[in-house]
Amino acid sequence: MIRALNQAQIALDAGEVPVGCALVDGSGCVIAEGCNRVNALRDATQHAELVMLGTLPTGFPLKDCTLHVTVEPCIMCASALACVGLRKVIYYARNQKFGGCGTVLDVSSHVSSPWTKIDASFVPCDEAIKLMQQFFARANPRTAGLRLCKS
Repeated sequence: MIRALNQAQIALDAGEVPVGCALVDGSGCVIAEGCNRVNALRDATQHAELVMLGTLPTGFPLKDCTLHVTVEPCIMCASALACVGLRKVIYYARNQKFGGCGTVLDVSSHVSSPWTKIDASFVPCDEAIKLMQQFFARANPRTAGLRLCKS
């Protein structure tokens, strides 16, 4: 959990949404980490989970690994994790808008899916929530001048 929180802090310091993750093998060793890089790379797919997956060698065996992530994976990331065979996810804050591990949609619940069923667990963590609150309390320079359309 600490490594995931550290990655989230790195993202926050870089002006990204503070989501971080750490992939741990069956013996408890951290084998990969990632944090959001959406703004830095100007790529909406560069969420922490996908950044982490990108650091692994092709075909890396994930069946005995656990992903610790500060915020519930979105539907896109949960789908990608199931597709590559990750079986266990522990998240520390719910994703009320896009949660793909049960809060909005459980991608593993689709019977027709050929992907791995993810065993996702929510373990509340005040630190993860505080990082998100810090981010959303800041002014976002990327939205300066934008107006919401009311029609």
